[in-house]
Amino acid sequence: MRFHMISINGGTSELIGETDDGKLYQLDALYRRAADSAVTIRANTVSIDALLQSNDPVAAATWLFNRLDETPEVDPDAELTWDVPIRGGDIICVGRNYVAHAEELGNAVPGEPILFMKPRASLLNHGGVIEVPESSSRVDFEGELALVIGQTVRGEISDGEARQALVGVTLLNDVTDRAWQKKLKEAGKPWFAAKGRSTFCPLGPSIRFLERKESLADYSIETRLNGKVRQQGHPGLWLFSAITLVQYIARHIGLRPGDIIATGTPEGVGALEARDKIELHSPKIGTLRNTVQKVVSAQ
Repeated sequence: MRFHMISINGGTSELIGETDDGKLYQLDALYRRAADSAVTIRANTVSIDALLQSNDPVAAATWLFNRLDETPEVDPDAELTWDVPIRGGDIICVGRNYVAHAEELGNAVPGEPILFMKPRASLLNHGGVIEVPESSSRVDFEGELALVIGQTVRGEISDGEARQALVGVTLLNDVTDRAWQKKLKEAGKPWFAAKGRSTFCPLGPSIRFLERKESLADYSIETRLNGKVRQQGHPGLWLFSAITLVQYIARHIGLRPGDIIATGTPEGVGALEARDKIELHSPKIGTLRNTVQKVVSAQ
């Protein structure tokens, strides 16, 4: 079940469902009907953020997806502009969750998850332009699978509670000013400024809602730079599983509907240059595609 936020012919961004054969369906009217159904959607706005606030996001997504034949298909000739699919939650990132990536940067393999955050102001839509500051000698791509939370959890939670809170997956590019990060680390300062620049968090293109007992094992990711494969990864290579990450973050921070957990990047990170095209691909989610331009920015 894939869902997007898309502007059609320059209109307001709206909730769109996509089938496995690539057909897109407008869900506005169908969503409003769902408010009167057994699946309560607690919002007047029609968005993925609102869907995640429903009493049962997976049931609500399933309700909508099972009724696509009752709602208009998007005109295949329409002009489409993708929006960031989720804007309401926190972006919690996991560092060094692939052993090979930790080793390629000369970092120790952690004994427990390393967490940092990216601000919502860094979010960028599918098709948007990553702005690389001319003042930096190196800015890297980091392709990642991201977990989408659909339930409030905090404190000690069971494996089952962690899995129930995990309702979807998407793609996230943890763009990093590597040169600036190095300076910050050498000074003993947090990485936030190197991770949080505007446009440094491409997200999307869709949110894939998970079936109740669906495994993440098949959610492989691939990063392509100008058409060449640079990274490949899958959850079987993670140091910390999705359930472990949800439990760890719930225990130390707490999670709410709409929060995103970026699960770490595989080996093969590399520098971005002006006019590059960077793509993150997962067969079940789609392809997150962005271009790069240099901008004048104070360090």
